[in-house]
Amino acid sequence: MKIISASVKEKGLSISTLHMAQRKQNHGRAPGKTQISISLPQNLVERIDKLAEEENRNRSNYIATHLERLADGVVASEPAAAFKTARKK
Repeated sequence: MKIISASVKEKGLSISTLHMAQRKQNHGRAPGKTQISISLPQNLVERIDKLAEEENRNRSNYIATHLERLADGVVASEPAAAFKTARKK
């Protein structure tokens, strides 16, 4: 902590400013995570949200989990099968 404190004093920053700068670099994401942006049809987003809610997940976590399973070649789970059925409607 002394090294950080000395560095903070040299730069004239307060501890809270230092913490804010660290958070800004990470943009509030967990370490090792990358934010991406994609465009999806509204009806697909609504279906994803419904399925995520059924699994008690947020949209981002639901999509990331299922993309990871897809990339790993894991057999679709029951909710994913429901997603396929909903897609046909």
